[in-house]
Amino acid sequence: MYLLKKSLEEGDIPEIFKMAYITPIHKGGPKTKPEQYRPVSLTSHLVKIFERVIKKQILLHLVINNLINEQQHGFVPGRSTQSQLLLHFKDIYEALEEGLQTDTIFLDFAKAFDKVNHEILFKKIDNHGIKGKIGKWIREFLSNRKFIVVANGTRSKVGEVKSGVPQGTVLAAILFIIMIADIDEKVKESIVRCFADDTRVNK
Repeated sequence: MYLLKKSLEEGDIPEIFKMAYITPIHKGGPKTKPEQYRPVSLTSHLVKIFERVIKKQILLHLVINNLINEQQHGFVPGRSTQSQLLLHFKDIYEALEEGLQTDTIFLDFAKAFDKVNHEILFKKIDNHGIKGKIGKWIREFLSNRKFIVVANGTRSKVGEVKSGVPQGTVLAAILFIIMIADIDEKVKESIVRCFADDTRVNK
């Protein structure tokens, strides 16, 4: 706890804690195509403890201040794939009851977690009221990250992470939810239902 307190107080994270060992996990399809693999980051167990403490504080802040998009069901306490599906079926049922046609578009953002722009995310974190020591800690957590790819017992050279929230880390999901919190802001006359980046649009 001393290390966590010191890290929060100074807004500093040792470089070794920002090194991720990435293991490509095959998602299906041809194994010769890089896009068929999901990069999962293996990070320090100690920094994961830090992340859990930070995540708890962020979630508490978002819930108390009602800042989680009500259409988002991914990684949110009390919501799940089931709650998203129930509302989806409710939308269809109500439309049928009124004799209306319902069309659904299913969206899945390619490499959604990997393409998060850090500067945009930092602005959204700030707009959600996550400031001060925790806001500074998150910025430090995502900045100047390094990675090594480990596959079949072979390691790559050290690379620099320039975007994204690292999959496999404790904070990745909640940061992504903040990133897309305004996904339905400009959608008119349609209903948006989300589970993380998996999105349904009903009209």
